[in-house]
Amino acid sequence: MIMVVTPAMAYSAVAPDVERNLAIEKASEWLLIDVSAVWVEQQEDKKTQIVASAVVNGVEKTASNLEVGNTILIVYTLDLAVHEQAMEKMSQDAAKGIVGLSPPGLPIIIEAGETYRAHLNLQSGDGLGGSVYSPTAAQYSFEPPAMQDQ
Repeated sequence: MIMVVTPAMAYSAVAPDVERNLAIEKASEWLLIDVSAVWVEQQEDKKTQIVASAVVNGVEKTASNLEVGNTILIVYTLDLAVHEQAMEKMSQDAAKGIVGLSPPGLPIIIEAGETYRAHLNLQSGDGLGGSVYSPTAAQYSFEPPAMQDQ
């Protein structure tokens, strides 16, 4: 038996739903949020800082005792340069026949006025006023509310 692995196949070792479940399991907070305000700052070296204020509209899992109606601060940085390097390494490995998992995707830039299912971790504070949260499930950190049924 001969098995041919192409570069495109080399990094599809895990089904998308399994990859998503592995990513979101890392999050200590599984929330439904309504984003009230977003500030985006382009920084040097292909970095983008995002700061958002959101109201918790639903709680599926919480380690910091969040409740519906709480306002949270979400802060994260997207580093496109690091992501591009990981994608380039994946392409080089695949060309050599090295099989592995794809590098995680970047979280989206959330938008004010939108509702998301959010998978976050508490970064600082006690979960009450002034606490800071950040995305922890890569490209699955912020999903449309309909994703919760998949």
